[in-house]
Amino acid sequence: NNRYMRQLFLDYGFDLGTSQSFIIALRIVDEKILQKIAWELYQNNIFTVAVVYPAVKLGHGLLRFIITASHTFSQIKETVKKLDFLYTKYDIPRDI
Repeated sequence: NNRYMRQLFLDYGFDLGTSQSFIIALRIVDEKILQKIAWELYQNNIFTVAVVYPAVKLGHGLLRFIITASHTFSQIKETVKKLDFLYTKYDIPRDI
């Protein structure tokens, strides 16, 4: 499931960096937008962790996803599609 989600993110043009961790992190520079996205995902029954300063440097906010064997491909695809929509809505570059 983790490989499937990683590949979908790449297919949608998201930059995942070089990490191969089971935690998938997306960087969002603007912390206010990061919090809005985390809230909108939560309202759509998608749980993620928004990581902000002081846990990370200013301007290095992260959305973290932990995918398990119990997640379905449908749920994973829905999550990536929703993020694609939100990145477009908030005009966030995918290649940070």
